[in-house]
Amino acid sequence: MAPVRKLAAQGRIVRMMMHDLTMAACCADQLVGMRDGRIPAVGAPPAVVTPTLVQQLYDVQSHLLFAPGDAAPIVIAHGG
Repeated sequence: MAPVRKLAAQGRIVRMMMHDLTMAACCADQLVGMRDGRIPAVGAPPAVVTPTLVQQLYDVQSHLLFAPGDAAPIVIAHGG
């Protein structure tokens, strides 16, 4: 991810698609959650990654832990 951060630091816009919310949350400044062409959430990862969003996107129950330091959400799924 260092090369991607370097591009962003140079003022470039970087867009990535990820299906792993935990990975996306630790790497992104802003997230766009999408499902079936709908966008139920846009914003900074700690603000938008919630168990409700995980349910909407992936149809699984979850809870969150938060990374030390940057408080990036870590998604723990309970089933599917």
